[in-house]
Amino acid sequence: MDISKIKIIMFDTFGTVMDWHGAIVETGICLGNKYGFSIDWHSFANSWRVEGYTNAVDEIVKGLRPVEKIDVLNKRKLLELIERYGITFISPEDIEQLNLIWHRLTPWCDSLPGLLQLSKKYMLGPFSNGDFRLLLDMEKYWNLPWDFIISGQMFNKFKPDPTIYMDAVNLLGGKSQEILMVSAHPADLDGAANAGISTAYIPRPFEFGKYSGGYVEPQNKIKTKPNLIVSDFVCLANILGTC
Repeated sequence: MDISKIKIIMFDTFGTVMDWHGAIVETGICLGNKYGFSIDWHSFANSWRVEGYTNAVDEIVKGLRPVEKIDVLNKRKLLELIERYGITFISPEDIEQLNLIWHRLTPWCDSLPGLLQLSKKYMLGPFSNGDFRLLLDMEKYWNLPWDFIISGQMFNKFKPDPTIYMDAVNLLGGKSQEILMVSAHPADLDGAANAGISTAYIPRPFEFGKYSGGYVEPQNKIKTKPNLIVSDFVCLANILGTC
């Protein structure tokens, strides 16, 4: 990778920039305190993510089900989990607010400092399966230094559909060598590499929570070796010469 050619950095969002697990658990505990109940919110969060999002998106990419908005997928699984965990007594308003937690997920502690550092030199933005409005709300809520937003909703596709990466390249001007894709997810990095985009792998050992045993999607799942492997966003910024 010729670092001097990089002008644009795209970021996977769920799990890479934002800590979805921690945000759901914190919100769930507050909801439990309000109504006086306690459940395993760590298990709840992981089931919501894997069953409601990861598995659903995988089926959509394989053509096994139609494309739907992420908010719709999340809400459908949330209602199933509410039944499964026996918390059907919470109000419709609180259910809606719980679903909207995906619009205001908590950044990892290195995300904002690293992004602000990178923004001094590069154009930055999310390349995410999240709905455009979800990503817009997240940007506003946390004052993220985005120069652009790319949502799979724009193309009616989801990552890691192999064609969506070239869609993103074309939207940004059609020069793969000027773009770096940052992600904690191997399939995402492989999709970008196949489109000629440079890649940076950032493991997130607590993506599935502090009780997950530090699980990260292993590097040996990445078919194309990443151009960079970094521990956090500040490290990435230093490597790319923005210190």
